[in-house]
Amino acid sequence: QGDWSSDVCSSDLRARAKKGMFEGDLEEGELEIGQVSALLEDILPAAQITQNIWREFKEALDNLKF
Repeated sequence: QGDWSSDVCSSDLRARAKKGMFEGDLEEGELEIGQVSALLEDILPAAQITQNIWREFKEALDNLKF
């Protein structure tokens, strides 16, 4: 027979994540946050981030071929 404990654990984890992320239940649920923090190279002001996103959007739009 297979190892049922790994199935139960993964099922429990999915249920806890659903409760936290989608239902907002932080008592019984959990949030998965912070994974992207390893990719941050700079800490920028919000205005600079917005300007960067807008500039990158306009560059991508210019590169579209219709």
